[in-house]
Amino acid sequence: MQKLIALCIEDELKLSLLLGLTKKNDFIEKSFLSSSSSTTLSLLYQKRVKIETLSVNPQQVAYNILRTALKHENSTHFVVGVEFGVIAIVNLVVEEDLSEEELSQVQEELKVQLDQLKSKLLSQSTKNQSSLPKLNPNIKINFITNISPNMTSKPKTLDEVYAYLSDLKPHESVPLSYTLTPLAAISEPLENMIITPVNDKLLSQILTLLEHMDEGETILNEFQKKLNSFLDCVPNYVLDHVEKKTSELGPFETYLKDWLKNLVLQMRAGQTRDVFEELQSLFEEYYKGHFNRVFLKNFVNVFSDTSEKIDYIRKAQSHDVRYIGKSGTLAELKVVPEFYLFYGNWSKQDLVFLKNRALFNTLITDETVLCFIVDAEFHPEFSEKQSVEENQLYYCHKGVYKNVE
Repeated sequence: MQKLIALCIEDELKLSLLLGLTKKNDFIEKSFLSSSSSTTLSLLYQKRVKIETLSVNPQQVAYNILRTALKHENSTHFVVGVEFGVIAIVNLVVEEDLSEEELSQVQEELKVQLDQLKSKLLSQSTKNQSSLPKLNPNIKINFITNISPNMTSKPKTLDEVYAYLSDLKPHESVPLSYTLTPLAAISEPLENMIITPVNDKLLSQILTLLEHMDEGETILNEFQKKLNSFLDCVPNYVLDHVEKKTSELGPFETYLKDWLKNLVLQMRAGQTRDVFEELQSLFEEYYKGHFNRVFLKNFVNVFSDTSEKIDYIRKAQSHDVRYIGKSGTLAELKVVPEFYLFYGNWSKQDLVFLKNRALFNTLITDETVLCFIVDAEFHPEFSEKQSVEENQLYYCHKGVYKNVE
């Protein structure tokens, strides 16, 4: 849904694309980047180069094309004008898992960089020769254009993107839109199909529902990908619950979209009898069911302790902290004579957990002593073997554990 909004697709066409009534062309398809564990911000650039039109003589056109066109019952219009230009999409992608705070900072950074590119592209001044900012190494450019959708040598910097787009010649442009004239305008009246647009209020409600479905699916998929990226942190029961919910979501969304597709086709054909009541039933089934956006968000929040643990362990490991999780063994501790150890259980967080984790954070930066995290959820036996308690912080020297206060 967000990709269609970014591409400035008008609402009726957006509805058809989301329901599969209209197929996306190759250019649109390639614009739909996988969000996975990446952060992406996009700039849509459109440049109109020229318009070519025909001066239509009805009798001459009818003589030349009607004999063949009218043999095909699907023929309704002919082209009298073509608008040429270029459409390009510049995606700035950060292929990293980010916390909410980091995500906000990165999105702001990407927005500033794209705004500078946009400003320079829109500037008509030839004096604007200033260089665009260099991207951080973790930011990649994904560049797509309808002129060369399969281009092999793509721009790798913002300056290269600007140079490519600003140097395009008129003959390099491709059709962006067509002006059509009905065949009925130059021949005896044809039996044309009448298409009734979906009224604005219903169109808005349907698009909102589809947007909510898209957001709910994204919330669940992103969470599942986060779990799969660090399985050593994740209890099996969490994986099972999320896998079950994901496997149920797909068929439900297919069922709902097929139902919605049939209702939209009926409305466009002018067959509105009983459609509105059925549409309200569809809305109710989604919004009161177990697959709506709010329900899926709450479902993911049930496992917030696991999500928080993944974020914390990743950050700790960047400071050379060793984590003993689902696949780890306590034997690792025997070969280190001196270390700090946090024996934490993220599913049983209390004031003691928070206090000792905060204290552990201050010890992580001490490069003279190694730090360990033993996940109590996966290693409850450690408590009995060493007479230690969950959520406590210890200093170990030659196998002797002492509380750190």
